[in-house]
Amino acid sequence: MNVNDGAIMLGRFVLAVVWLVAGTSKLRNVPATTIAIQAHRLVPTGWARPLTLVLAIVELALGLLLAAHLATRVSAVVSAILLILFTMSILATAAYPRSGSASAGGCGCFGRLESVKQRQIMQIVNPGPAFARNALLLTLAVALALSSN
Repeated sequence: MNVNDGAIMLGRFVLAVVWLVAGTSKLRNVPATTIAIQAHRLVPTGWARPLTLVLAIVELALGLLLAAHLATRVSAVVSAILLILFTMSILATAAYPRSGSASAGGCGCFGRLESVKQRQIMQIVNPGPAFARNALLLTLAVALALSSN
C-alpha cells in the first residue's frame, strides 16, 4: 500500500464514521432532529419528521457502504451531494434568517451529540464552523469519488 492508498482509506474511514455517527444520533433522538430541520425553515413543517428518518437511513447506509468498501464511488458521490445540500441549507438559513430560525441552535447535523455549548457556538447565525467542517468532508468525498474503482 502506498501513501495515496493510505490517504484514500483514511478518508473513506473518516466519512464512514461521520455518516454512522450522524445517522445513529438522528435515529436516537428523532424529535430533536425534526426540530432542528424545522428551524431551517427550508421544507414544509410536515416534511421534517419523514426527512429526519430518510436522512438517518441514508447516512447509515452510506456509512456502512463506505466502511465495507462497497459501492465506494457511488457512496462518495452521494456523500458529496448531501454535503453540498447540507452546506447550502446552513448558508441559506444564515443569509436569510427568520425569527426563531436559529432558536434551536446548531445545524442538528449530529442530533443530540452536540452539547448545548457546541450548539451555541455553531448557531445558524454563525455558519463558519459547520461550513468549514462540511468543506473538509466534501473534499474527502470528492477525492474518494475521483480515486475509487
